[in-house]
Amino acid sequence: MKTPLEPTPRRWRLPVLVLLGTALLSGSFAIATLALPSRADDGAPKPAPKTEPLPEITGRRTVSQGLVDVRDGVTAVLPLQPGRVAKVLAKENQEFDEGAPLYLMDDRHARFSRDQAEAALRAAEIQLDEAKKKLPEQHRLSVAGQQDIIQAKQNKRDAGQKDADDAKRLADKNLASADRAAAAQKLVDAADAEIEAEKKKLRGLELLDPDFTIRKAEQEVAAKKVQLDEAKWAVDECTVKAPYKGKVLRMQVSVGDGLPNPRQAPILFCSTAPRIVRAEIEQEFAPKVYVGQSARIKDFVSEDLGVWTGKVESISDWYTHRRSMLLEPLQFNDVRTREAIIELDPGQKPLQIGQRVRVTLPVAPPQ
Repeated sequence: MKTPLEPTPRRWRLPVLVLLGTALLSGSFAIATLALPSRADDGAPKPAPKTEPLPEITGRRTVSQGLVDVRDGVTAVLPLQPGRVAKVLAKENQEFDEGAPLYLMDDRHARFSRDQAEAALRAAEIQLDEAKKKLPEQHRLSVAGQQDIIQAKQNKRDAGQKDADDAKRLADKNLASADRAAAAQKLVDAADAEIEAEKKKLRGLELLDPDFTIRKAEQEVAAKKVQLDEAKWAVDECTVKAPYKGKVLRMQVSVGDGLPNPRQAPILFCSTAPRIVRAEIEQEFAPKVYVGQSARIKDFVSEDLGVWTGKVESISDWYTHRRSMLLEPLQFNDVRTREAIIELDPGQKPLQIGQRVRVTLPVAPPQ
């Protein structure tokens, strides 16, 4: 009896299964790849369609980066004299008129200086009043008194000369000592010297003009008034005010801070003037930009924010580094650029100060 033969295994099944699995995996990957863009949009907010879409810029164009700014730029509002902050009045995003107080500095030292200046002014005014009332009369009396002194000494000298003459006459007749006559003559000579000295004093008094002293006192009063005005100005400057009508962008100050702080500005202030875009044109593309050229502006990160339009108002006359030296993504700071100021068309929603944008400038075809 023969043993039945076992059936041989089917070796073709394994390759077929491998091929089938590979085909299924490739198909799943392709379907997932095609489905990703559509699924990424599911549930995402879409911008409302515009009734009048802006025409797209086609053809040759220049694309550059830009920053939103105002013509006066952002101002760091600092105190003019060092001190300590006593009170903060401003808040971020708050608008102020020109001259409105933003924060107060400790003004005690300034008030002390003002009080000293007021006292010095009063003293100068008293000296001026005294000079006007008394100095002319004092000068007149001093001259007259000196003249009287000279006259008295002259009379005394004349009397002494008479005594000297009598002594000499007696000495010539051997009725008196010759030494006595010589001594009497020396007294006369001494009187002459005293008279000459008193005359010099008189000439010195006559050279003194009271008007000069009065004018000097008047100038002293004027100088003290200026010092007082300066001291009052210093007190007033302890209240740091808005330099112009604008808005507080950032507050970096609090009560007790010592200013000025070399590390940061206490308040960053911006004008309420219309916003502009400072487009940074690289040297390679600068010749294609001209005044009056139309411009389209988009946010550098999100194009869903919309499109702004404007025109090139002016172009800088020099190539230099970018205004912002921060290492922005996809931006090279080691290239020279020429700045073009773009005025935005009216009636558009405002852009934010410092917003990074992409500016597209169409290039007119050659004639």
